[in-house]
Amino acid sequence: MNRITLIYLNWRRKNQLKEIIEKAKKQTANPKIIVIDNASDDAQNKIDVDGVEYIKSDNKHQCWERWIHAIKLESEYVCVMDDDLAFNNDTTLNKCLEYMDKNHNVDGVGYTGVDYNPNHGYFKSKNYLQPLQHNLEVPIIKGRFMFIRKKSLEGLDMEPDLTCDDIKVCGHIKNKVLLSDIRGHLINLKEGDEAVFRQPGQHQKREIASKKYIQ
Repeated sequence: MNRITLIYLNWRRKNQLKEIIEKAKKQTANPKIIVIDNASDDAQNKIDVDGVEYIKSDNKHQCWERWIHAIKLESEYVCVMDDDLAFNNDTTLNKCLEYMDKNHNVDGVGYTGVDYNPNHGYFKSKNYLQPLQHNLEVPIIKGRFMFIRKKSLEGLDMEPDLTCDDIKVCGHIKNKVLLSDIRGHLINLKEGDEAVFRQPGQHQKREIASKKYIQ
C-alpha cells in the first residue's frame, strides 16, 4: 500500500495538470495519485490521464470534493495540491514523509501559509509564499500544498466549505508547519481567470472563514 496519496482537482487546466502529474510521478516517495475531475461534464476541459485513479465529479462541492475522498483513504498521509503548482524536486514528498514520521505531534506541513492574527485579519496577517530557512509553525497552511497525517482528519466536520476548505481543515487539525526542507521545491504555473482567488467575493470569504475556523 502506498503511504502517501496525492490528490489533484482538475478545473479548466487539463493541459497544465497533465504536465504537473508527469512531474508528480517522478517523486521518489512513489505516491498514489488521484485526479478528481470537476470539469468532467465539460467536453473542452475534462481530463484524460494514464497511471492515476480518475474520479468523475460535477463540481457541486468545488474544492471541498478533495476532502470527501481524503477521509476515506487507507494511506497514512494525504497530500492535496493545486493544479497551478508543480514539483521542482523529486524528493519533496519524501522530505515531508521523513519529517512527519519523526514529529508525531505535527498534523500537517505546507509550503505557503498565514501566521493568522484575528486582530489583523487574513490578508493583513503575515502571509508566506514559501517556507523560510527554518521551520515555522503557523495556524494556516494554504491549500496550494498540504501534506497531512490522515488520522488527524478523523472527526472533521464534513459540511462543505466550497472555496475555503483549506482554512476549515486547518481549524480541525492541530500543529501545522511550513517545512524548510522543501523550500524551493515547488514552482508556480499560470493562473488564469478560472482561479478561485480571482472570483468575486473570495477575499471576503477568506476573512470570514479565518474568523470562523481558526481559534
